Amino acid sequence: MKIFIFTFILFVSNCCLAQNWAENNAVWHYEQINIQPPFDDDFIKFSTIGDSVILGELTKVILEERITLNDTITNEIFMKSDSNRVYLFDIASNSFKLIYDFGTQAGDTIEVFTRDEFSPFLTIVVDSVSTININGSFLGVQHVRPLLFGGYYDMTGTIIETIGWTGFMFPLSTLADPPYGGELRCFQNDSIGLYQPSTVNCDYISGTESFKINNNFNIYPNPAN
Repeated sequence: MKIFIFTFILFVSNCCLAQNWAENNAVWHYEQINIQPPFDDDFIKFSTIGDSVILGELTKVILEERITLNDTITNEIFMKSDSNRVYLFDIASNSFKLIYDFGTQAGDTIEVFTRDEFSPFLTIVVDSVSTININGSFLGVQHVRPLLFGGYYDMTGTIIETIGWTGFMFPLSTLADPPYGGELRCFQNDSIGLYQPSTVNCDYISGTESFKINNNFNIYPNPAN
């Protein structure tokens, strides 16, 4: 009976972790810098707006918005999660592609979908794992880098459970200057609350802005030690 109860608890725990992605009215804000006039510091916003069923799978409908001073470009994407993995639905191949695997450990590699039909995958390696405390919620952190440098896409830095990569929602192009996307300004949902690693307001638009790290959180253990 004890073994059964323990197994059941593990099953429920894993199930809940798998369903955390894009739930509880999740919203992401990312930086977007322009190098052409008027040199505005715009932002990209992802918002969970509903649910749908694709290929028999329950998915989250997420509104993707590129917001500038003069215009807003919108797009809908579809993401699903299971077994601590997060997938993006790729319309071109009519299939789900892996974006995150929160269950991987130090030394593991992950093949991530880039949304680029000519260079569709980037292999990243998990150098180490740790934990971050955000508003009382302890979340797993993966410290990652590309397996091979010099490729067309980059995904270097930290991936936080429930939030994703702090560099952008998806891998960044190394060919574009600047690429579409940028650093995480803030993440918010009804469970975690507001996580704002940047001093820039979530929806602020300007010409020039400086950044610094918000130190109101702790990482355990410190991978630098």
